[in-house]
Amino acid sequence: MQGTIGFNHLRINCIIGDLPEEREKVQEIEVSVKVACDFYACSLSDDLADTVDYVSLAAACRREAEEGRYHMLETYASRTLDKLLEEFPIDYAWIQVKKASGLPDADCSFVELSKKKKYPG
Repeated sequence: MQGTIGFNHLRINCIIGDLPEEREKVQEIEVSVKVACDFYACSLSDDLADTVDYVSLAAACRREAEEGRYHMLETYASRTLDKLLEEFPIDYAWIQVKKASGLPDADCSFVELSKKKKYPG
């Protein structure tokens, strides 16, 4: 049984941006993630060990942002998708990253990316 799991608007404080002041001052981004996975085992067992834990997904996103010190939202989003596809039993991942300070006359700037897991052969 295929389904999706994820979270919306996880607030993360990190160094991200290309401007000189953004390279020194922590700012907040909001991250939303959706991943596709198989829910068959957990639907039978009702056990967290048989599914993808969204708390662990969020921790992976936070770790990548805090350790990465990226210049571009696109780079952070792409590398985070790579990590999620590598670390979790998922076939597809989507991410949206918002930064409120991107444009002074807009609510936010954002990037959305998605990737599918590539299998050998």
